[in-house]
Amino acid sequence: MSEVFERYEQEYAPRLRSSSPERMMTVVREARNWCKTRPLRDPCVAHLTAGDVQSLLEQKRSQGVSARTVNLYHANLHRVCRLCVRPWLLIPTNPVTAVEDAGRETPTDVGEEA
Repeated sequence: MSEVFERYEQEYAPRLRSSSPERMMTVVREARNWCKTRPLRDPCVAHLTAGDVQSLLEQKRSQGVSARTVNLYHANLHRVCRLCVRPWLLIPTNPVTAVEDAGRETPTDVGEEA
């Protein structure tokens, strides 16, 4: 997975709008660290499952990040894995497509205590 994130940073991050790279890089760094330290232990991208992605997103939710931020993680992971399908041809399908995003944050969600 580290090689995949590194390739994404080198080949695709420079193409992003000027306002996007910093936030995207934060998400990519955290996702890379999660892959290294969590149950995945930096596996081959072919071993990444929808359950692994769901676990990361649930971890972010439990840390109290907003639905918008969770969706940002989902979107960036989806983009990285989509590139792994094509044009890189590293995996046959994108495991992130099986994971739903966090939805929209409603005004009642903001500031609501758990």
